[in-house]
Amino acid sequence: MKKLALPLSLLLIAGTAMAQQATKAPAAAPKPAAKAASSHHVKGEIVSVSAENKTVTFKNAKGEELTWPAEGKAAASLTTWKAGAQVSVRYTVDEKGEPKAAISIAKASTHKPAAPKK
Repeated sequence: MKKLALPLSLLLIAGTAMAQQATKAPAAAPKPAAKAASSHHVKGEIVSVSAENKTVTFKNAKGEELTWPAEGKAAASLTTWKAGAQVSVRYTVDEKGEPKAAISIAKASTHKPAAPKK
């Protein structure tokens, strides 16, 4: 009986340890990624660009001249734009919803929506 007691107690201890390990709370779930910056677009006319300063100045539909820093694709494309070009500027906004930086500049679409069907 004593010969059986030692192996049984070892099995009982090992089984208890495994059960405790299986019931431990799982590791904390990874934190969700930070919310991606929101982007918007505006159509306008290029007034000037500065590849050196990485800025774009354009006039929006209201006639306001806006100068924004250019980042990413917008900064890389600054040398291709000339004053007077009709463009669509995609930009990011800060936490207050204010424009932060131009992230892409593309030729403005001249597509007009189709007239509604009667």
